[in-house]
Amino acid sequence: MNDLLTAGAKEAGRRGVANDVGVSYLMLVKWACQADLFRVEGVDANYSSLLESAGVNSVVDLSQKDPALPFKALRAVNRERKLVGRRIPSVETIVGWANEDKELKPIIE
Repeated sequence: MNDLLTAGAKEAGRRGVANDVGVSYLMLVKWACQADLFRVEGVDANYSSLLESAGVNSVVDLSQKDPALPFKALRAVNRERKLVGRRIPSVETIVGWANEDKELKPIIE
């Protein structure tokens, strides 16, 4: 993950990695943003996908949104797409993630 974040921090790096790996630039952006969210304790691949589906694509997005908004979106998205089998994160958990995000230095530009 750290290698992806380092190489994918800037647009030129993402384009180079996408070309080297043989995936589209947009797919590489998605992977880099998921790797960025993995830096938050408690966010795994399932929660990262759920957050992304609810419009939260990076630690910056998460730290800047009112935690009630992602919670409502997470609940609706999970009800429809069943991305996580377990309980969706509570508002308190999202607040904790957002607070942790505020302490994380942004990587993806």
